[in-house]
Amino acid sequence: MNDVISVPFRRFTVTVTFEAESGMWVAVCDEIGLVTEESTFEALMARAWTIAPELAEFNCPGVDPDNMHLLFEHEQCVRAKEATRFGTARFPKSNSALPSP
Repeated sequence: MNDVISVPFRRFTVTVTFEAESGMWVAVCDEIGLVTEESTFEALMARAWTIAPELAEFNCPGVDPDNMHLLFEHEQCVRAKEATRFGTARFPKSNSALPSP
């Protein structure tokens, strides 16, 4: 007999983009109604984790905030002309251990 209790978790995908014009990182998760921005990727993730539980409770009844996961997907849109020079393009710097965009 298996005595392990499995607590189901709910995963929400947060799409992250960098708005070059404003110099801000933007996070969006339509499912829970999350839209926020910060000046660094790290601050953006922290902000998303701060507000996501309350948004999930409000917009997705039955979701346990203690058992929710956020999956951050960095979406990068580059014009075809710039994509051919991808290695020399200028991108925002990040202090994260994650690869810079």
